[in-house]
Amino acid sequence: MDPTSQDPHKTPFTTNNITGELPKVKAGLYLEAIEDVGLQNSEWICNMDLWFTWDQDEIDFLGSDKDHKIELKLQTVKDLPFKIVDGEILSHTVNELILNPNGMSYIQYSLKVKNTKFFDLSLFPLDKHQLIISIEHTALDRNNLLLVPDKDNTKVSSRANIVGFIKKGINSIEKPHQYQSSKGNPAIKDNYENIFSQYRFALLIERKGASFFIKLFLLLFAAVIVAFLAEYSNETSEFLIGSLFAAVGSSYVMTGQLPNAGGLTLAEIINLICIIIILLIMVKDTVIERAVMEDGIVDDYEEKMVRYARNMLFSFFLLDIITLVSIVTIIN
Repeated sequence: MDPTSQDPHKTPFTTNNITGELPKVKAGLYLEAIEDVGLQNSEWICNMDLWFTWDQDEIDFLGSDKDHKIELKLQTVKDLPFKIVDGEILSHTVNELILNPNGMSYIQYSLKVKNTKFFDLSLFPLDKHQLIISIEHTALDRNNLLLVPDKDNTKVSSRANIVGFIKKGINSIEKPHQYQSSKGNPAIKDNYENIFSQYRFALLIERKGASFFIKLFLLLFAAVIVAFLAEYSNETSEFLIGSLFAAVGSSYVMTGQLPNAGGLTLAEIINLICIIIILLIMVKDTVIERAVMEDGIVDDYEEKMVRYARNMLFSFFLLDIITLVSIVTIIN
């Protein structure tokens, strides 16, 4: 999460150089719990505490000079001075409010938020993701307000756990966020850069080691090994058909864990390689059977070619799996 880089597939990055002193509002976040991470429906839900600290003499952050906590507690979502970009506030309460006209003012919210997140699963099951929460002021743009991350107090609770993932660290930054439209506002000039200061929090998560990988592919790899051993059985064709059905069944189970999106994931590529290996073994054994049926005997040359083909297929299988996993490990 780089404050000077462009977000993938989004509006080109703009520097929006600041001239002079701007009112600064310190923003911090405590991630209390993560209720759900929906890889298939591209969303995740969390509970968090969010706070802002500002100088009331410099900026009216709340949008009006309200001095009654009860009024703020009765606010609806549309009355809040901030919004969650790519997210929806499901519930909110004001925990504490300190309005100090001669010093620093402070407000703390408890929020339940549903965030929209496109999960890139191309490296599944060795994937990792950034759970990002992006916050902006609803009215004041970056020429009038600068959100400054409260890095010292921004934390994640030990209760914020996700099944199948481990937490690898957090980061918080301020980043200019440009809108490509004036949204029909006649007060905004055509050349005006509609840019807001965005406070962005990110939690990095990744899969729990090799255990998930092994459990996911155990049946699939077993099917390939059975296919290699089938030629030593008197029921070769039955073993091969069973291996093929097991591989297809494993693929069906695996696909059920992924969203309906274009492109192949690492898991699907490995599954496809295993199915192709089993099919090639079936072709090899069919050719051998055909050769034997012609003269009834397997000569030295045919036996050598069978052994060579078997070793080549097994080496190809091992090399492909090791190469794919190594590349992903290096990328990560």
